[in-house]
Amino acid sequence: MQEARLTKIASDVREFMRASYPDMIVRAEYWTQDPSRIAVYFIDERFRGLYPRQRYHYVVQLIPKAY
Repeated sequence: MQEARLTKIASDVREFMRASYPDMIVRAEYWTQDPSRIAVYFIDERFRGLYPRQRYHYVVQLIPKAY
């Protein structure tokens, strides 16, 4: 059941990103330091030259606030 939750989150977020980043890989997994929290990883070649805050800005703009 827990794996289905992670799969759903990764799928939802991938859909939010698809129009702007069609090749982005999105992974959701339980955070190793605190398994009660979920870590979401965004992997795209276009992020390579960006600073972490720039990456955050690009990603957070595409995820609906209600999500």
